[in-house]
Formats: sequence, structure tokens, C-alpha cells
Amino acid sequence: MPTLLHQKQVWPAGRTAALMLLLCSICPAPLVAPPDLAAAVREADDVVVARIASGRVRASGSEVTNDVTLQVTRVLKGSAVPGARIDCVLQGRGYFLAPTPTAADAPPVYGIWFLKKAEGRYAIIPRRPGSGDLPEAVVAIPDEAPPGSTDRDAALTVGNQLVAALRWLAARHGGELKPTVTAQRDGDRWVPSVCLGLFASQAYGLAEDLESLPDTTKRGLYRNLAREASPHLRAIGIAGLIAANDPEGPKLASAELSELAVSANVQPIIQNLNFYHNPEDGEAVRAIAALATADLHLPFLEESASYALRALHTRETMPVLVSLLDSTESSVRGNALAGICLFVRSAPVATPDAVKTMSWMSSGPSTPFRTAETDRFCWLGGAPEEAMRLNGHVAFWKSWWAEHGSSVMRP
Repeated sequence: MPTLLHQKQVWPAGRTAALMLLLCSICPAPLVAPPDLAAAVREADDVVVARIASGRVRASGSEVTNDVTLQVTRVLKGSAVPGARIDCVLQGRGYFLAPTPTAADAPPVYGIWFLKKAEGRYAIIPRRPGSGDLPEAVVAIPDEAPPGSTDRDAALTVGNQLVAALRWLAARHGGELKPTVTAQRDGDRWVPSVCLGLFASQAYGLAEDLESLPDTTKRGLYRNLAREASPHLRAIGIAGLIAANDPEGPKLASAELSELAVSANVQPIIQNLNFYHNPEDGEAVRAIAALATADLHLPFLEESASYALRALHTRETMPVLVSLLDSTESSVRGNALAGICLFVRSAPVATPDAVKTMSWMSSGPSTPFRTAETDRFCWLGGAPEEAMRLNGHVAFWKSWWAEHGSSVMRP
């Protein structure tokens, strides 16, 4: 889901007994490059579903070289033939540092490989750019998962394989797909710790790969997943729609989050709210406002939803932003203060591009509510704990809202 919660390092089901242990990490903690299947599909001459039949892995320092032979099962793009054996090389950075040169047999990794013809054999295009580790180069899919449908669009064909694998996991291992989510204190705020079992980690990895497909491809796949009977698949679809800035995502989240939280992994939904910045659909904005005040007791829901309201700062967000001034969470109060200020200044929506250029901090051409006094109490951000000391700002904006709220909400 643009990036979800944490990294995963997964071998195919049944290949490494150690993966039966829980994989736990503090989130977010992106230690490796995110996958980029859009680029991999585009650059590949052939895309195949295959298993490593044989090969050697050589590592020295941070560099890894893999010489492997793939046994092809299915062809998703290109002229390769099912049943053929293809010699390939993968070179790149290793996840771990090898202080002395080492060599070992390549593991029988199975999944989707992206191949480019090079000097009589194929070079493997890793799903994570620059990676030299085989498990990070392949899109790992369960051995038993059925094939997805094919299409003239290679990216859609790859996406269909991912969806087919997710459906298989939901049908066979639905009870094992929800991670254990706890929270640990990190200074002034709580940080989620997510523990994934084997099948939950596989589902997370497939969802992460799906998110890296082209926008035009993945949006349709997300909409289909959001209509599935399985709560696990619906959660992936809704999280993806929110990340794609599709108004249906927040609407579905508001309607279904309470139910989904019982059995599915809803943390990607909650985290992706931080990146939603589409002000065009008022119903979707109101859905986020409802999530910000929902009595669901889900880690970081209020923080993420309030951040989305801060980024949007439309008229529809103002009643909730004012109510969040009373939050006991410093980050939530800070988001409320900043969002109110941005509305009063008619600042542009805080899109990713606006954040890069800092243009979101500028005032718009029309600022009917801005005065010297509102400027004095305008707080655009800083250390979250600072927001908890701004009681004078909170009192000012509550009084300001009592006087101007009806004018703000007037169409």
C-alpha cells in the first residue's frame, strides 16, 4: 500500500522453517528500498513465474553476485517458454555485510522474476532497485496459489497474479493474516510494533508489491479487492485506494473500519490516511473527519486522520479541527492548530509536491478570515510537545470559532 508499515524479508512458504517464527518490527522503519514493479515490468524483456533450479550466491562486503538457473512455470511477458531453463545473473547490494568473501548454493526461491536479455543470458531486474539478494529480487508467491488471468497489458497481468495469490492466502489462511499490533512509547509519542507470522508476512509483501504497480493498473485492482467478501482483501483494497488518493478509500474506511479491525490488518489503512490529499470530494473529507473522532481505540487512527485534515484544511474539516484542540495527544492537537491556521490563510492543500516546495505554507489569493491577530496565533508546526503548551492558542481559536464558525460554514 505508497509505502505501508515496515519491511519484510520472506522466503516462499515451506522453504525456511525459521520463518515460522514471528517477524516483528517497529513501524515505520523502511530499511531497504521499496519495490518498484512498475519500472521492473516496463524494463523487462521477459517476466516469468519460475523457481531457482540451481545456482551459486557469492558475497563480498556489501556486494552480492548470483548465478542461477530458473525453471520456468508460466510466462507473463515476452518470448520465454514454459518448462524452459533460463540462465540468469543478479548483481547488487546485499542486505547484510559479508566481512570475508563467501559462496553458497542458491535457495530454491519461487515467484515472479523480471528478466532483461544481456550478452547471451538474462540479467535479473530486482523488484527492489539495487538489491542483490534473491528474496528481495523476486515477487514471492505461494507455491500453491493459482495463476491469475493474463492481459495484453503486462503490468495488469502481474497485478492479476498478485491478486490471485492474495485470494488464495485469504481463503486458506485467513485466520493467520491479522498481525499482532502493540504500541511502545518513544519519547512523547507511541510507535506501533507489528508482529507478522509467515502467512501475514506473505500477504503484506504481496500488498506492498501491488502498491508499486502503475497507478492506472492498481486502482482498478484495488476497487475490485475493496468489494471482496474477505475482510483481509477489503482492507488491502481500501488502504490502496486511500494511498491512490481515490475518494472511495476514505468513504469505505469510515463505513467499514470498525468491522475490519476485528479480523484484518487495518494498520495500512490508518497509516495511508497521512498521505490523502484530495479535497475535491466533500463526502470523502467528511469521512476522514468522522474517522478522526470515531470511538474505535485503534492505534494512531486519531493522529493519522487529524494529519489528513490538516493537509486538506477545507471548510468541511474545520468543526472537527476545532474539536481536536482538546485532544490529550500532542500530535493531534498540533495537527488541529496547524490545520486551522492553514484554513484561515487559504493555504494550498499540502500535496507531496507542495510539501517538497514548501508552497503549502504560503497564503492563498483570498484570505477573508486572516487578520493580524490570527497571524499572532498561527502555529504551523514544530515539536509535537510544544503544541501541548500552547493553551493561549487553543483558547484564542475556540473563541474565534465561536464568533466566526457560522460564517466559515456558510456556502
